[in-house]
Amino acid sequence: MAAPLIAVTGSLLDASGDRPERVALNAAYLRAIEEAGGIPWLVPPGATTDTVRATIDRCDGLMLTGGADISPARYGEPLDGSTGISEPRDAMEFTALAHALGRGIPLLAICRGLQVLNVALGGSLWQDLPSQRPSNIAHRQPEDRHIATHQVRVGPTSKLAAALGATDITTNSMHHQGINRLGEGLCPTAWTTDGLIEGIELPNPPFALGVQWHPEELTPTHEHARRLFAAFLEAATG
Repeated sequence: MAAPLIAVTGSLLDASGDRPERVALNAAYLRAIEEAGGIPWLVPPGATTDTVRATIDRCDGLMLTGGADISPARYGEPLDGSTGISEPRDAMEFTALAHALGRGIPLLAICRGLQVLNVALGGSLWQDLPSQRPSNIAHRQPEDRHIATHQVRVGPTSKLAAALGATDITTNSMHHQGINRLGEGLCPTAWTTDGLIEGIELPNPPFALGVQWHPEELTPTHEHARRLFAAFLEAATG
């Protein structure tokens, strides 16, 4: 059986000095997909709507990756703490997500990706957690990306718990935004001890999960991270 193709969304880096505009993606995402048995296929910001849809048509799953903030205009709010907004990336990812959900292919949404899924379904975000929702938890950790720093509780009957093989895990944390109003049809599935939603899922399609942490950075050291990617690739294999 052929390895499944996974559409993976990238970031757009602005031109700087003698460097032209570039598309970028952390290598950890690619390694996690390949180690789980898939073939990653980059979806670049700035691609036309037709190109994005054609890419999703050819792929067996979609992974929305982390990155800078979504434009708050997409959830009807003025700018109040969001940074690094990229309209080309927003346009690409919202198009890719809508087409993937329409096709019913497996979806794994990571960090910003979880936020894109929430906003696309009518939800909103805290634009800056430290100022708008203070907590004793460091949601943007000072430690390296591969170090797990806080606990996450996972709903025991959720698809996420089944994928992770656990209901109490330790994760990394690299975000300053988070879910405020939950999007329509989404089920919250994981929480930090301060009550912030860290996991979401849709009842349909069969695999449509979002996590606020970065499991791709934890696969070398954490079984729950490896299991999550294995479950995603198994769903994409059909």
